[in-house]
Amino acid sequence: AHADLAAYRRSVRQLGGSARVARLPAHLAPVVRQMLEPDPQRRLTLAQFQQSAYFDDVLAATLRYLAALLEQPAEQKAAFLRGLPRVLPKFPARALRRQVLPHLLGVLSDHALLQFSLPSVFAIVEQLAPDEVAELALPELRPVLASQQLQPQATAAVLDALPLLQRKLPGPAFRDAVLPAAYAALLSAAPQVQDRALQQLAATAAALGAADVRDQLLPRVQHVYAKASILSLKVGALTCLRAMLPLLDKQTVTGKVMPMLRRTKTRDPAVVMAMLDMYEETGLRLDRQAVATEILPVLWAQALDDRLRVRQFERFMEVVRKLQDRIQAEHTRHLEQIQRADEQVDRFNQLAVGSHASLDSASTAAAAADSDAFAAIVGAGSRANPPLANPLADLPPDSSASPASGWEWDAPVPAASGEAKSAAQNGSSRISVDFMSTDGHSDTAADDFGAFAAFPPPTRSSGVKPSVSNHKLGTLNVKPGAKPSANRLGATRVGSAEPMRLQFGAIAPQQRQTTGKPGLSQKHAGGKAADLGDFDPFA
Repeated sequence: AHADLAAYRRSVRQLGGSARVARLPAHLAPVVRQMLEPDPQRRLTLAQFQQSAYFDDVLAATLRYLAALLEQPAEQKAAFLRGLPRVLPKFPARALRRQVLPHLLGVLSDHALLQFSLPSVFAIVEQLAPDEVAELALPELRPVLASQQLQPQATAAVLDALPLLQRKLPGPAFRDAVLPAAYAALLSAAPQVQDRALQQLAATAAALGAADVRDQLLPRVQHVYAKASILSLKVGALTCLRAMLPLLDKQTVTGKVMPMLRRTKTRDPAVVMAMLDMYEETGLRLDRQAVATEILPVLWAQALDDRLRVRQFERFMEVVRKLQDRIQAEHTRHLEQIQRADEQVDRFNQLAVGSHASLDSASTAAAAADSDAFAAIVGAGSRANPPLANPLADLPPDSSASPASGWEWDAPVPAASGEAKSAAQNGSSRISVDFMSTDGHSDTAADDFGAFAAFPPPTRSSGVKPSVSNHKLGTLNVKPGAKPSANRLGATRVGSAEPMRLQFGAIAPQQRQTTGKPGLSQKHAGGKAADLGDFDPFA
């Protein structure tokens, strides 16, 4: 009252009916009122307070027993710890954290009492904050979780606390300290421990990492499924596998999970329905080819089992229709994409053909324009620029040329004037190629032709036979034994032959008369072999 006597008296008078006393527990409120009695004659003494109902309360008795728990016999310890979880909800959170939990953590060293002490420890952990769990409880729980000698009941208590520890502990601490105990429980010899482990791991699998599920959990669950002789274990393993599927990649599913399902020989309806759930979840994750070839045939075979009930068969048909609808929708989209791609290719090809036609016509027009431009430059086809005169036309014919001593090609030519016109009337004209012989004399007489036309295939003239002594190709005459000399024009020799004299005219194709196949060797004495070479026109 801060030295205010009046205020102190008012506060004392309000103690008996204070609302604060009403908020106290029912067994404690009367004792507090007697202790706060203003009249000293009615106020409780210290001896009376120690004998009051406050000290007969179960919570106080529990705290006193916990303080001396290590001194009690094993049977009394087990009985006390077995009933403790029913009393813990009555304790305030502060009392649990500071007075109850330290005593319970001290009992964890006795493995014979773990099955009784762990439930109480985990009940208090539920009331703590995550940082308090990591600071107060986890250091004492690590040796217990890492132990391989736990009794099945203690292991079951740890497995039941998996979801709680996952919420209260950080990810690395949960993965390093708690999951090894759960993995070890899967390999336990007790089927009830394995079943409990499968159930709890299925509930916590979604929060695990993909690597942990693929490398640590999946092999152990498959081992339990393959070795289990109890149907409940097989169903539990399939349930756990279904919870793990979202964390498994496609390669793991097709390479490890699907072969395991195909090797299953059990056809009990409980196992078959659990497999159906697996196939349904897998069919929504794999591609349509795998669903159509690996899942649907198996579902149809299992659906025709006579041991199924009507509701179970309808469930099979529901999954089959769902997967078939998915395949139909995806394959329809796939075919539509292929069709659109083919149509685009066809349109591209049509455009390409049109562009090529345009380019060809443009190239043809450009080539014609270039030809006209070149003709205009050289004056071809112009009256102002007549064709160049043949410089060899004035030479006299050589009397040595005769049809019997050479080769010739006959072709019709449109006659323009003079001898060319008469040749055209006769229906043919000769083209003569005159290489000057080594003695300076020509062996052929050149005819005059007007224009140049395409050469026909060479034909042998009727009645003409090759001469061995006088080698001629067409009207090409080379006399053996002749000496080199200048030609009639005074031109310089080229090689072993003189410049040739050419006159061209239109040549008409004629059939070659095969009067025999001459064996002609054109090795001449007057020139080198490289000039003409060995040539057989009918070879």
